[in-house]
Amino acid sequence: MLEVTPSFIITPYTAVYAVSFAMCVIVAAVAWQRRRSPGGLALALLMAAAGVWSFFGMLEVSAVAAGTKITLSKLEYIGGVSVPALFLVFALDYAGLGNRLTRRNIAIAFIIPAITLILVATNEQHQLIWNSFSPGPAGSNLLIYGHGWWFWLSNIGYTSLCILTGGVFLTRFALQSHQEYRYRTMLILTGVAAPWLAGFLYVSGLNPFPGYDLTRVAFSLSGILFLIAIFRWHLLDILPIARNVVLETIPDGMLVLDRKNRILDMNRAAREMTGAGGEERIGRPIEELAASAPWLTDIGTIAESPKGFCLSTGGGRHLEAGV
Repeated sequence: MLEVTPSFIITPYTAVYAVSFAMCVIVAAVAWQRRRSPGGLALALLMAAAGVWSFFGMLEVSAVAAGTKITLSKLEYIGGVSVPALFLVFALDYAGLGNRLTRRNIAIAFIIPAITLILVATNEQHQLIWNSFSPGPAGSNLLIYGHGWWFWLSNIGYTSLCILTGGVFLTRFALQSHQEYRYRTMLILTGVAAPWLAGFLYVSGLNPFPGYDLTRVAFSLSGILFLIAIFRWHLLDILPIARNVVLETIPDGMLVLDRKNRILDMNRAAREMTGAGGEERIGRPIEELAASAPWLTDIGTIAESPKGFCLSTGGGRHLEAGV
Protein backbone atom coordinates (compact mmCIF):
# COMPACT_ATOMS: atom_id res chain seq x y z
CA MET A 1 0.00 0.00 0.00
CA LEU A 2 1.37 3.41 -0.99
CA GLU A 3 1.87 5.81 1.90
CA VAL A 4 1.65 9.53 1.22
CA THR A 5 3.91 11.74 3.32
CA PRO A 6 2.23 15.04 4.21
CA SER A 7 3.92 18.22 3.06
CA PHE A 8 3.02 20.07 6.27
CA ILE A 9 2.30 18.92 9.80
CA ILE A 10 0.90 20.87 12.74
CA THR A 11 3.11 20.96 15.82
CA PRO A 12 3.14 23.01 19.03
CA TYR A 13 5.71 25.24 17.33
CA THR A 14 3.14 25.96 14.62
CA ALA A 15 0.53 26.97 17.17
CA VAL A 16 2.85 29.36 18.99
CA TYR A 17 3.81 31.11 15.76
CA ALA A 18 0.12 31.30 14.84
CA VAL A 19 -0.57 33.22 18.06
CA SER A 20 2.29 35.58 17.31
CA PHE A 21 0.96 36.13 13.78
CA ALA A 22 -2.53 36.88 15.10
CA MET A 23 -1.22 39.43 17.60
CA CYS A 24 0.79 41.19 14.90
CA VAL A 25 -2.26 41.41 12.64
CA ILE A 26 -4.44 42.81 15.44
CA VAL A 27 -1.93 45.50 16.44
CA ALA A 28 -1.29 46.41 12.78
CA ALA A 29 -5.03 46.82 12.20
CA VAL A 30 -5.50 48.96 15.31
CA ALA A 31 -2.48 51.12 14.42
CA TRP A 32 -3.70 51.50 10.81
CA GLN A 33 -6.93 53.02 12.09
CA ARG A 34 -4.74 55.63 13.81
CA ARG A 35 -2.26 56.02 10.96
CA ARG A 36 -2.63 59.82 10.87
CA SER A 37 -1.25 60.10 14.41
CA PRO A 38 2.52 60.50 14.90
CA GLY A 39 4.02 57.03 14.70
CA GLY A 40 0.71 55.44 13.70
CA LEU A 41 1.55 54.53 10.11
CA ALA A 42 5.06 53.36 11.01
CA LEU A 43 3.72 51.13 13.81
CA ALA A 44 1.12 49.65 11.46
CA LEU A 45 3.81 48.84 8.87
CA LEU A 46 6.16 47.55 11.58
CA MET A 47 3.60 45.07 12.93
CA ALA A 48 2.51 44.11 9.40
CA ALA A 49 6.13 43.23 8.59
CA ALA A 50 6.36 41.24 11.82
CA GLY A 51 3.14 39.49 10.80
CA VAL A 52 4.64 38.46 7.45
CA TRP A 53 7.69 37.19 9.32
CA SER A 54 5.56 35.14 11.71
CA PHE A 55 3.24 33.82 8.98
CA PHE A 56 5.99 32.32 6.86
CA GLY A 57 7.74 31.16 10.01
CA MET A 58 4.56 29.29 10.93
CA LEU A 59 4.62 27.58 7.54
CA GLU A 60 8.37 26.90 7.75
CA VAL A 61 8.20 25.01 11.06
CA SER A 62 5.23 23.04 9.67
CA ALA A 63 6.88 22.06 6.37
CA VAL A 64 8.36 18.59 6.22
CA ALA A 65 10.83 18.80 3.32
CA ALA A 66 14.08 20.68 3.90
CA GLY A 67 13.87 22.39 0.51
CA THR A 68 10.41 23.73 1.32
CA LYS A 69 11.64 24.98 4.67
CA ILE A 70 14.49 26.90 3.04
CA THR A 71 12.17 28.47 0.47
CA LEU A 72 9.78 29.59 3.21
CA SER A 73 12.69 30.93 5.24
CA LYS A 74 13.58 33.13 2.29
CA LEU A 75 10.04 34.48 2.25
CA GLU A 76 10.27 35.14 6.00
CA TYR A 77 13.03 37.61 5.32
CA ILE A 78 10.65 39.91 3.41
CA GLY A 79 9.13 40.85 6.74
CA GLY A 80 12.06 40.13 9.01
CA VAL A 81 14.59 42.49 7.45
CA SER A 82 12.04 45.33 7.39
CA VAL A 83 11.30 45.24 11.13
CA PRO A 84 14.47 46.99 12.43
CA ALA A 85 14.32 49.86 9.92
CA LEU A 86 10.58 50.34 10.47
CA PHE A 87 11.11 50.46 14.22
CA LEU A 88 13.66 53.22 13.76
CA VAL A 89 11.20 55.14 11.59
CA PHE A 90 8.48 54.66 14.21
CA ALA A 91 10.75 55.81 17.04
CA LEU A 92 11.73 59.01 15.23
CA ASP A 93 8.16 59.83 14.22
CA TYR A 94 6.68 59.12 17.64
CA ALA A 95 9.40 61.11 19.43
CA GLY A 96 8.58 64.20 17.40
CA LEU A 97 11.52 63.92 15.01
CA GLY A 98 9.49 63.30 11.88
CA ASN A 99 11.34 66.11 10.11
CA ARG A 100 14.34 63.79 9.91
CA LEU A 101 12.34 61.18 8.01
CA THR A 102 13.20 62.45 4.57
CA ARG A 103 13.03 60.15 1.59
CA ARG A 104 16.79 60.11 1.48
CA ASN A 105 17.17 59.07 5.13
CA ILE A 106 14.48 56.40 4.86
CA ALA A 107 16.16 55.02 1.74
CA ILE A 108 19.49 54.86 3.60
CA ALA A 109 17.82 52.96 6.47
CA PHE A 110 16.65 50.30 4.02
CA ILE A 111 19.96 49.78 2.20
CA ILE A 112 21.11 46.92 4.44
CA PRO A 113 17.67 45.21 4.39
CA ALA A 114 17.59 45.45 0.57
CA ILE A 115 21.06 43.93 0.22
CA THR A 116 20.10 41.20 2.68
CA LEU A 117 17.04 40.26 0.64
CA ILE A 118 19.18 39.94 -2.49
CA LEU A 119 21.70 37.75 -0.67
CA VAL A 120 18.92 35.60 0.79
CA ALA A 121 17.48 34.98 -2.67
CA THR A 122 20.90 34.02 -4.05
CA ASN A 123 22.29 32.22 -1.00
CA GLU A 124 23.10 29.05 -2.96
CA GLN A 125 25.78 30.98 -4.87
CA HIS A 126 27.69 32.43 -1.88
CA GLN A 127 26.29 31.05 1.43
CA LEU A 128 26.61 34.45 3.10
CA ILE A 129 23.29 34.02 4.90
CA TRP A 130 23.17 30.26 5.55
CA ASN A 131 26.18 27.99 5.24
CA SER A 132 24.75 24.75 6.63
CA PHE A 133 21.48 22.97 7.37
CA SER A 134 21.00 20.18 9.88
CA PRO A 135 17.98 18.40 11.37
CA GLY A 136 16.65 19.65 14.67
CA PRO A 137 15.96 17.49 17.73
CA ALA A 138 14.16 14.23 17.00
CA GLY A 139 10.42 14.70 16.62
CA SER A 140 10.62 18.51 16.43
CA ASN A 141 10.33 18.84 12.63
CA LEU A 142 12.78 21.76 12.90
CA LEU A 143 15.75 22.65 10.73
CA ILE A 144 18.85 24.20 12.28
CA TYR A 145 20.42 26.88 10.08
CA GLY A 146 24.13 27.61 10.15
CA HIS A 147 24.80 31.27 9.43
CA GLY A 148 27.27 33.10 7.22
CA TRP A 149 28.98 36.36 8.06
CA TRP A 150 26.40 38.64 6.38
CA PHE A 151 23.71 37.20 8.65
CA TRP A 152 25.69 38.38 11.67
CA LEU A 153 26.24 41.79 10.11
CA SER A 154 22.61 42.30 9.11
CA ASN A 155 20.43 40.32 11.50
CA ILE A 156 22.49 40.95 14.60
CA GLY A 157 24.64 44.03 13.99
CA TYR A 158 22.29 46.23 11.97
CA THR A 159 19.21 45.13 13.90
CA SER A 160 20.90 46.00 17.18
CA LEU A 161 21.99 49.37 15.79
CA CYS A 162 18.42 50.27 14.74
CA ILE A 163 16.89 49.16 18.02
CA LEU A 164 19.54 50.88 20.09
CA THR A 165 19.25 54.13 18.15
CA GLY A 166 15.46 54.10 18.24
CA GLY A 167 15.55 53.20 21.91
CA VAL A 168 17.77 56.19 22.67
CA PHE A 169 15.36 58.57 20.94
CA LEU A 170 12.36 57.07 22.75
CA THR A 171 14.13 57.14 26.11
CA ARG A 172 15.17 60.74 25.67
CA PHE A 173 11.63 61.63 24.66
CA ALA A 174 10.25 59.87 27.74
CA LEU A 175 12.64 61.71 30.06
CA GLN A 176 11.82 65.09 28.53
CA SER A 177 8.07 64.49 28.41
CA HIS A 178 5.51 64.83 31.11
CA GLN A 179 4.86 61.86 33.38
CA GLU A 180 1.70 60.87 31.52
CA TYR A 181 3.76 60.02 28.42
CA ARG A 182 6.42 57.99 30.17
CA TYR A 183 4.30 54.95 30.93
CA ARG A 184 3.41 54.24 27.33
CA THR A 185 6.95 54.95 26.12
CA MET A 186 8.29 52.42 28.62
CA LEU A 187 5.75 49.89 27.33
CA ILE A 188 7.03 50.50 23.79
CA LEU A 189 10.64 50.01 24.87
CA THR A 190 9.76 46.80 26.71
CA GLY A 191 7.81 45.55 23.71
CA VAL A 192 10.81 46.13 21.47
CA ALA A 193 13.40 44.74 23.89
CA ALA A 194 11.62 41.36 24.13
CA PRO A 195 12.13 40.30 20.47
CA TRP A 196 15.64 41.74 20.50
CA LEU A 197 16.64 39.61 23.48
CA ALA A 198 14.87 36.60 22.00
CA GLY A 199 16.91 37.04 18.83
CA PHE A 200 20.15 36.84 20.79
CA LEU A 201 18.83 33.75 22.55
CA TYR A 202 18.10 32.13 19.18
CA VAL A 203 21.65 32.50 17.88
CA SER A 204 23.30 31.60 21.19
CA GLY A 205 23.86 28.21 22.72
CA LEU A 206 21.30 29.07 25.38
CA ASN A 207 18.28 28.48 23.15
CA PRO A 208 16.14 25.83 24.91
CA PHE A 209 14.57 24.91 21.56
CA PRO A 210 17.41 24.44 19.02
CA GLY A 211 16.30 25.53 15.58
CA TYR A 212 13.27 27.43 16.85
CA ASP A 213 13.46 31.21 16.54
CA LEU A 214 11.94 32.70 19.68
CA THR A 215 12.03 36.21 18.21
CA ARG A 216 8.59 35.88 16.67
CA VAL A 217 7.24 34.35 19.87
CA ALA A 218 8.35 37.48 21.69
CA PHE A 219 6.30 39.55 19.26
CA SER A 220 3.20 38.13 20.97
CA LEU A 221 4.33 39.87 24.14
CA SER A 222 5.14 42.99 22.14
CA GLY A 223 1.66 42.97 20.62
CA ILE A 224 0.03 42.74 24.04
CA LEU A 225 2.14 45.61 25.39
CA PHE A 226 1.42 47.78 22.34
CA LEU A 227 -2.31 47.13 22.69
CA ILE A 228 -2.16 48.13 26.35
CA ALA A 229 -0.30 51.30 25.38
CA ILE A 230 -2.89 52.08 22.70
CA PHE A 231 -6.07 51.38 24.66
CA ARG A 232 -5.00 52.21 28.23
CA TRP A 233 -2.52 55.01 27.62
CA HIS A 234 -3.94 56.24 24.29
CA LEU A 235 -0.64 55.67 22.50
CA LEU A 236 -1.82 56.78 19.07
CA ASP A 237 -4.78 58.93 20.09
CA ILE A 238 -2.79 61.49 22.03
CA LEU A 239 -0.12 63.51 20.30
CA PRO A 240 3.28 62.88 21.92
CA ILE A 241 4.02 66.55 22.59
CA ALA A 242 7.32 67.04 24.38
CA ARG A 243 6.69 69.15 27.49
CA ASN A 244 9.01 72.08 28.15
CA VAL A 245 9.71 74.39 31.03
CA VAL A 246 7.69 77.27 29.60
CA LEU A 247 4.49 75.25 29.34
CA GLU A 248 4.76 74.11 32.93
CA THR A 249 5.63 77.47 34.45
CA ILE A 250 3.26 79.93 32.76
CA PRO A 251 0.57 81.15 35.17
CA ASP A 252 -2.38 80.56 32.81
CA GLY A 253 -3.91 77.15 32.45
CA MET A 254 -3.68 75.40 29.09
CA LEU A 255 -5.62 72.40 27.82
CA VAL A 256 -5.05 70.57 24.55
CA LEU A 257 -8.10 68.76 23.18
CA ASP A 258 -8.75 66.45 20.28
CA ARG A 259 -11.70 66.75 17.90
CA LYS A 260 -13.81 64.64 20.24
CA ASN A 261 -13.26 67.05 23.15
CA ARG A 262 -10.96 64.63 24.94
CA ILE A 263 -8.10 66.03 26.98
CA LEU A 264 -4.76 65.39 25.30
CA ASP A 265 -2.62 67.51 27.57
CA MET A 266 -2.90 69.94 30.47
CA ASN A 267 -0.20 71.98 32.14
CA ARG A 268 0.39 72.41 35.84
CA ALA A 269 -1.63 75.63 36.08
CA ALA A 270 -4.66 73.94 34.50
CA ARG A 271 -4.43 71.06 36.96
CA GLU A 272 -4.28 73.48 39.87
CA MET A 273 -7.14 75.63 38.59
CA THR A 274 -9.47 72.70 37.98
CA GLY A 275 -8.36 70.57 40.91
CA ALA A 276 -7.81 67.72 38.48
CA GLY A 277 -4.98 65.24 38.43
CA GLY A 278 -3.15 64.96 35.16
CA GLU A 279 -2.75 61.24 34.65
CA GLU A 280 -6.37 60.27 35.26
CA ARG A 281 -7.72 63.10 33.11
CA ILE A 282 -5.67 62.37 30.00
CA GLY A 283 -7.93 60.92 27.34
CA ARG A 284 -11.13 61.79 29.22
CA PRO A 285 -13.89 64.15 27.93
CA ILE A 286 -13.40 67.76 28.98
CA GLU A 287 -16.99 67.86 30.27
CA GLU A 288 -15.86 65.73 33.22
CA LEU A 289 -13.85 68.70 34.51
CA ALA A 290 -17.10 70.46 35.36
CA ALA A 291 -17.52 68.12 38.31
CA SER A 292 -14.33 69.40 39.94
CA ALA A 293 -14.55 72.96 38.58
CA PRO A 294 -18.23 74.08 38.47
CA TRP A 295 -17.20 77.57 37.37
CA LEU A 296 -16.54 76.16 33.88
CA THR A 297 -19.98 77.33 32.76
CA ASP A 298 -18.95 77.99 29.15
CA ILE A 299 -17.35 74.61 28.65
CA GLY A 300 -19.80 73.67 25.91
CA THR A 301 -18.51 76.36 23.57
CA ILE A 302 -15.57 74.15 22.66
CA ALA A 303 -17.96 72.04 20.57
CA GLU A 304 -19.00 75.12 18.61
CA SER A 305 -15.64 76.74 18.04
CA PRO A 306 -12.72 74.95 16.38
CA LYS A 307 -10.36 77.35 18.11
CA GLY A 308 -11.56 76.56 21.63
CA PHE A 309 -12.30 78.99 24.43
CA CYS A 310 -10.72 81.18 27.10
CA LEU A 311 -12.24 81.59 30.54
CA SER A 312 -11.28 84.02 33.30
CA THR A 313 -11.02 82.50 36.76
CA GLY A 314 -10.28 85.67 38.68
CA GLY A 315 -6.98 86.88 40.03
CA GLY A 316 -5.81 87.65 36.53
CA ARG A 317 -5.53 83.97 35.56
CA HIS A 318 -7.10 82.37 32.51
CA LEU A 319 -7.80 78.86 31.38
CA GLU A 320 -7.40 78.27 27.67
CA ALA A 321 -8.42 75.20 25.73
CA GLY A 322 -8.00 74.44 22.05
CA VAL A 323 -7.92 71.69 19.50
